[in-house]
Amino acid sequence: MLAARNTIRPYLPATPLYAYPALDRFTGLELYVKHENHAPIGSFNAPRALNALAAHRGRGHAVAASTGNHGLGVAYAARLLGMRATIVVPRWANREKLDAIEAVGGEVVVAGETLQETQQRAQELAEARGAYLAADGADPLIAAGAGTVGLEIVEALPDLDVLVVPLGDGALAAGCGAVVRAPSPAARTLGVQSEACPALVLSWQRGEVVRVEGTTLADGLAVVQPHALSVRLLRELLDEALLVSEQDLIEAIRLLLRFTHNLSEGAGAAALAACLKRRAALAGRKVAIILSGGNLDTRLLPSILGERA
Repeated sequence: MLAARNTIRPYLPATPLYAYPALDRFTGLELYVKHENHAPIGSFNAPRALNALAAHRGRGHAVAASTGNHGLGVAYAARLLGMRATIVVPRWANREKLDAIEAVGGEVVVAGETLQETQQRAQELAEARGAYLAADGADPLIAAGAGTVGLEIVEALPDLDVLVVPLGDGALAAGCGAVVRAPSPAARTLGVQSEACPALVLSWQRGEVVRVEGTTLADGLAVVQPHALSVRLLRELLDEALLVSEQDLIEAIRLLLRFTHNLSEGAGAAALAACLKRRAALAGRKVAIILSGGNLDTRLLPSILGERA
């Protein structure tokens, strides 16, 4: 992780970690929010992509399959390193995220109704163009880049008790889980995914890759079939994994907006949703949550804000 941070830091500053007394009072917990939504692209994906692309800079071209944030991270990292980026997305991907990818210079290729079809097309393009395939969840360099988020947290909170991490492809949880116990061996890592798309949690529970189709407000967590490497790593590094409902995610988005004045996407709010679900178990403990991204499709805002708390 230290090597990854040395690679990343000349390009990207650390994101802030804040405490919010009003949020603590409302939840009855001692919470610290790691604001990856304050990163230049609004999510944690830039540093992890930057660490991986830097190692393959000589190829001059990176290809990735993504529903949005991973692709935006790859495109942004490629821009910083003077590389080309091609991002393959499913037909139902968030249009606002695709606009952001194109704005930083990424080429968007729309292919596939399912993530598996999209990933297959990305692999074909990478092979045809001699490009580096930035496969989230299957590349240790991506996990190491993501792990710098956890490194920043434990450096600020060496007495941390619990780190709560959203589970998308698993790279963020694996990277953070590898560092969180260094200053405090008793510290635990808790992963969270939407129950509407639970493939990674079920795979972690069973110790084998499980495929589950599903759609969720937390599109950054919508992994239908996780990589086997992610499952193996998380079995070693994750202490607990749980599922939250779509209504839990909506409530967490509302609370983050109310108490921190930050707009979170569904995946970014998942960690707070998990804390609310585990309130009793987390009471009296020092807990850090990762607000992994703020790239919410703004067309969803009226319905989210219209929901009763």
